[in-house]
Amino acid sequence: MNSVVQWNGSARPTTYVSNTQLTVSIPASDLTNPISSLPITVMTPSPGGGTSNTVPVAVVSPALPTITSLSPSQVVLGGPAFTLTVNGTNFVGGANVYWNGISRVTQFVSSTQLTASILASDIALPAASNSASITVENPTPNAGISAPATVTLQNPAPAITSLSPASGVAGTPVAVTITGSQFVSGATVQFGGQVFSTTFGSTSSISVVLNATVGTTSLTVSNPSPSAGPSNVLTFTGTAAGQGVQQTVGSVDPNGKTIALNGTGMIDASGRYFAFFDLNDNLYLRDTCLGAPSGCTPASSLSGNFSRSSQGYDTFNAIWVSSDGQYVSFLEGLTTTDQLMQQVDIVGTCLGSSSCTPGAIVTTLANTRGAFLAQDGRYLSYATGQSLVNPPTGAGIYDTCYGAPAGCTQMTLTPAVSTTNNSVPVSSADGRYLVYQNTSSQIVLHDSCLGAAPGCSPLDNVVSTGSVPCQAPTISPDAQYLAYSCTPSGNMTGTGYLQAISPCLGSTSGCSTGPTTFSTSVQSSTALWLSDAGTFVGFQGSLNGLAEIYLYDSCNGVSTGCTTQTVPVSVNSSGAAANANCSLVGMSSNGQYVLFQSPATNLATLPSGLPSGFSVAYIATSPSF
Repeated sequence: MNSVVQWNGSARPTTYVSNTQLTVSIPASDLTNPISSLPITVMTPSPGGGTSNTVPVAVVSPALPTITSLSPSQVVLGGPAFTLTVNGTNFVGGANVYWNGISRVTQFVSSTQLTASILASDIALPAASNSASITVENPTPNAGISAPATVTLQNPAPAITSLSPASGVAGTPVAVTITGSQFVSGATVQFGGQVFSTTFGSTSSISVVLNATVGTTSLTVSNPSPSAGPSNVLTFTGTAAGQGVQQTVGSVDPNGKTIALNGTGMIDASGRYFAFFDLNDNLYLRDTCLGAPSGCTPASSLSGNFSRSSQGYDTFNAIWVSSDGQYVSFLEGLTTTDQLMQQVDIVGTCLGSSSCTPGAIVTTLANTRGAFLAQDGRYLSYATGQSLVNPPTGAGIYDTCYGAPAGCTQMTLTPAVSTTNNSVPVSSADGRYLVYQNTSSQIVLHDSCLGAAPGCSPLDNVVSTGSVPCQAPTISPDAQYLAYSCTPSGNMTGTGYLQAISPCLGSTSGCSTGPTTFSTSVQSSTALWLSDAGTFVGFQGSLNGLAEIYLYDSCNGVSTGCTTQTVPVSVNSSGAAANANCSLVGMSSNGQYVLFQSPATNLATLPSGLPSGFSVAYIATSPSF
């Protein structure tokens, strides 16, 4: 009855129940520092007493530890070592804090708070994740590990020190290297209200391709979220590509909405009227009022629908508009695996008339490979042959009789070339002279003798010299000058030449007249356009990887006060170049208006909802006027 229970070697108040049972009172202080087990014995006083055998009692943590908050809850990567305070419940002495599953030196503050020493290496750059998992485990034996809490790992705010280059042509893509510190892969550039992705080089160097406006624009860099914030500010200067140009959008429907082009459109010789197809094969004529008397209001009218679904035609390119807007000619065709079937139609627009049917076909010329209609609309030069893998098989001139005296009969005239052609011949306005590329990639001037005095014999003269392949020939409407480009094999750009025609006339052994170089950056196999007297050459050149449109002023035919120059025309009113590739389509006979098409979005205000890859027509008013 005098037996006493000993808890870990210390007697505790004991109550005798029977010779087989005792009860003992264990104070809470005996449970504050759990260990794996505590020995329990019973001691009975003498005589006849002694100490019993030992039975261990396991002592465990009273409950699973929980984390209620962390301080700090977010830290910047790349920073110094710091102390993390963990607030929660059910912490006991000897508890451990784990950072991403790895134990860190921990201090027991109370059952509701621990502190842990976090190493600088734990928050070093680069980081595998944008967060760290924090858990707590009481000493064993225990009820388990706490649920994790999260410390957000912020990417640092980068610092930028320089831009190279710090300026570039506005509108075109400019590759810029940004030097600084604390860059993280995935960093972005904030520039002009836009976000640009970057190419990561190192923590001190990234690169970006910018498209600037004219003037100075602020630039900052931000690392991926979560981030401590953007960098300091540097500025990039967008320089004008040239003098600002007035751009008139031509592809506008009768409701006044800018729409996408199907194929190409064309302006008339004066630059006032523009004909084009929409994506539903509707043909429109727009009076732009360019060069018109005061009081003219720009307007578009439907000139017919030319859907050829039953015949399979799928491309439409306007190639001519009469100077009064009454007639439009277009080339329609079907492209298959190895065939190109085309025909030329001339239709009436019924402009200003309510008593006719728009779109009535006046003339059709079938089985053409491509066509060019001189600006006065009478003579149409064309190539023949359907195979896309072989050169054209021939060429011809067709008299449409448009504007001819009474009694004219529409017909195909003497073949346009005497040697095998490799391009569509381009004719002067009177149809007599044509230029084309032959199968040897030479430029040939052809005198068809159309309208010449008796005794004229058709004659071809090779006008390009040297072994470099030449292409894209054109001729001025008044047959005074021709232009072409020559591009070394494999090159994307070549040299443009402007050449007088008169020294070549009548020659039977070729012609070399010392052509004038007007550009060394003409894009290969693209159209060239010439004004009367060869004063202006419209061409497509390269600028920072984009195709832009230029006008060369040769000063030919100008007696005084003219300076030879090349000016960009695919620029907006502030002088920024078009921010997408441009294609030259046409030019007025005096060079005042240049037609091109482009998906560029910085030349005019465009409506939303235009289809992907769209192009609209722009008519540039040349700054040379």
